[in-house]
Amino acid sequence: LFSASFRRDGNSKFPAAIRWANFWSAGLGWRIERENFFQVPWVDLLKLRASYGETGNAGTGNYPYQGGYTIGYDDDTRPGVILTSLGSPDLTWESAEMLDMGVDFSLFKNRLSGTIGYFIRNTSGLIFSVPQPLHNGGTTGGAYTITQNIGNMGNKGIEVQLTGAIVRN
Repeated sequence: LFSASFRRDGNSKFPAAIRWANFWSAGLGWRIERENFFQVPWVDLLKLRASYGETGNAGTGNYPYQGGYTIGYDDDTRPGVILTSLGSPDLTWESAEMLDMGVDFSLFKNRLSGTIGYFIRNTSGLIFSVPQPLHNGGTTGGAYTITQNIGNMGNKGIEVQLTGAIVRN
């Protein structure tokens, strides 16, 4: 078994030069129980599988690459406006890379089935609003922020799922 996908995403939350990104994935599977050399009558399904792919996330506010202002900072009787976020012209997509490998099985005429899998997910360029210090236009209350790609995160683990239909009537 083989599968593949490709997508090109665009989002106006990013500057025009960085607005578009490409994401892809591919997967392989092998149903071993269908091979001539595999003659085990109590095995109904034995599949090895692996996949790798990249996805993007634009989970951020509206147009964070541009500076933002907030109204309502009045001076006595005159209306006021204050700069609350500095622009971030280098802001880009969060990117997640995922590797998944596993075994799917079914035994004894589908009375016992399950999946055992191992996964690794690494996300880079996490998007956060970063409060700015006083020397960069911030205030003691932290009113000024810059939305930036500043974090990385990794997850890995093992997943096990077992299903049994021991009694049937």
